[in-house]
Formats: sequence, structure tokens, C-alpha cells
Amino acid sequence: MVLQVIKIFSVISLLFSSGCFFKSEEGTLLHILENKYANLVVGEPRKREVIKEVKELIAAKKTLKNNFASYEKVIKKIGDAHLSLEPVPTPKTFYSNLKLEIENSVWIIRENQKRKRLVKIDGVDYAEWASKNSQRVFASSFHGRRYRTLKLLEGHHFKDLIINQVELEDGEVIDLKWSSTKKETSCISGKAHDEKNFILKVSSFWCDEGKSKRKDIFENFKRRLDETLKLSKGHKNIILDLRDNGGGGDDEVRYLLSKLISKKAFLYTYQFVGKKKITEHIEPAKDSIGHKNITVLINGGCFSACEVVTSVLKLSEARAIIGERTHGGAGDPLYQEFKNSKLTYPSCVVWQEDGSLYEGVGVAPTIEGDGESLKKAFLLSSQ
Repeated sequence: MVLQVIKIFSVISLLFSSGCFFKSEEGTLLHILENKYANLVVGEPRKREVIKEVKELIAAKKTLKNNFASYEKVIKKIGDAHLSLEPVPTPKTFYSNLKLEIENSVWIIRENQKRKRLVKIDGVDYAEWASKNSQRVFASSFHGRRYRTLKLLEGHHFKDLIINQVELEDGEVIDLKWSSTKKETSCISGKAHDEKNFILKVSSFWCDEGKSKRKDIFENFKRRLDETLKLSKGHKNIILDLRDNGGGGDDEVRYLLSKLISKKAFLYTYQFVGKKKITEHIEPAKDSIGHKNITVLINGGCFSACEVVTSVLKLSEARAIIGERTHGGAGDPLYQEFKNSKLTYPSCVVWQEDGSLYEGVGVAPTIEGDGESLKKAFLLSSQ
């Protein structure tokens, strides 16, 4: 009898924790926000006030299926880049002919890699335009939201967002051309700037490139990194460019860091909902290049896994962190599928070595880039 009760209780607990206990999608959504959303503890009073709006939608018998936009708006108001509600299937994204560089100000990359400062978007001051459209994106911080809003100029899926042209500081006007084709970039690349400096560009910590199995994705990252690091042989200075890196896998983070540190280092402290805090460290690989001078470039597009790498190197190996503060987000995301939408939510809270959170805080540079991060890195290496 006792065993039967235990089994029944176990089944009920499993159903409850998975969201299956709730008959409605809206009930499951609310349960996750109140009980499984790890970053709720970060700015909890304000977030709980926003979550009340979900309860109001449910009380008004507004279904998620027929009122997706209303629920999506509330989730965006919570303010967590790892917490998102997106339609299924995912709307088609269209990409423009612009290439942006965002670091405090915004530059458009023109022919021959020349940069020109962005001034207006469809006749409106770019800062005003960004403020007006800021609630279109999921973000954890003010600067992270600003970055993601401006990146809409490169690509977005909003049918009601029409962007025709931008104006640059010298008066040049660029007519935007939109296409469903995105220019593919390698997750890792590298090149020698001169005999002393090697630029290691890590665009993502998720190197799928046509691969679907997790093991293959990780192996591809390792192969790409190892091949690129071989090219850095003989260079005294490594400039690690993490600008616009939107994150990826934990295994990739560990692998890259093991190649860059010279001694055991703090990795992170994390806590899953209802569990104890756990702190992890990382050891250098036998073929680590941690003996070289490492300078890191960051901006508001450095997010999640990218921020962990930045924080570890800032407090251990890096000669300097140049640029602007990273987005400010972490949390090992989980997913809940609904009939016509998908909820992504963070399952744990993550801390840096100095005790500060990643969520809503990010990692500050040691040297402000002011749009000249790469130039400042070269100047530093010459000293």
C-alpha cells in the first residue's frame, strides 16, 4: 500500500513539474513563470507585478492560441533575454544590405571596410527610432535592449516594421534592400594582423554549420578552434574578438577557456530552482596558449556563454577587456512547446567570481572602446 502511494505521488509530481498537470496552455505558462523561471529572483517584485498581467489575461479567458500577441507583450515586459515566447512555426526573417558595428555609437560598414556613423533611420534620429521600437525585442538590460533593437536594421521578421533607408554622418543615404537570404559567417575565424598580433574571431559558441547532433556540433567547434589556433603560432598577442557573439554551449565555453588560461580558474557559480549552489572551476589544456598576451573585445551583443568567457578571462588571464558592457544574461534555457508557440525560460541563476550576477548586469570592459576597440587593442600590444 505504501509503495502504491509513493508511485502515485511520483507520477503526480512528474506531471506537475512537466506542466502536464494543467489542462490549459495558459495554466502551464503561468506555472512555469511562477515556479520554474529561475531568474524570477532577480528583480522579483517588479517581475511578479508583470506576471499579474498573465493572470489577468487568463481571468479574461484570453487563450494563448488566439491572443498570442498579448501574452508575448507581457513576456517581453518581464525583461529577460533568456525568457521568450515565440510563434510556431517561426516567421521568416528578412535581411538587409547593411552591416552594422555597434559600440556606444552605431557605424555602418561601407565599401573597403570603411565605417560611417549612423545618424537617421527613415528621417528619424537613430536613438529616437531605437527607443520607439525597443519593446520589439527580448532583452535583460537597457544596453542589451538597445543593441538588439538596432540589430533589427540588419534583419527582422516583423511584418509591421518597414525600414526604407538610413542616413550617415556625411549625408550619404542608403536605400535598404531586403532578402530572405542571410550571408553565412564562420563560427570561428582568425588572421594575422602583423607579426605580433593575431585576431581570433569567435562569432558563436554554437558551431552547427549544417550539423544537427549535439556531439557533431561540439566536435565541429573544437576542430574549427584548433585549426585557427595553429595559425596563431609565433604571434605574441592574441586579440579575442567576441563582439556580436550571441552565446551557445557550455562545452564550447570550457573548451575555449581551457586553451586560453595558464592556471586553474573559477568558471561560475550556478543554482537551479530548488537546488543548492554549485561552483565549478576549469583547468588549462596541455596545449594552452595562456602564456600569450590576451586582449578581449566585447559589445552589447556578447551574450550568455560569451559573457562567461569574458568574465573568466577578465578576472584571470586577459591583459584588457575593451569595448562596451556585455548584454547581461545567463540561465541554461529550457523549452516548453505549445500548440502554436514555444516558451524558452532560464533554469538556473548564474554568478561571476566577484559575486555579481550575469543577469541584468553583464561584464564591464576595463577600457571603454568608444568605437575604436580594435585600434586600442593594437596600441596596447605595442606598449
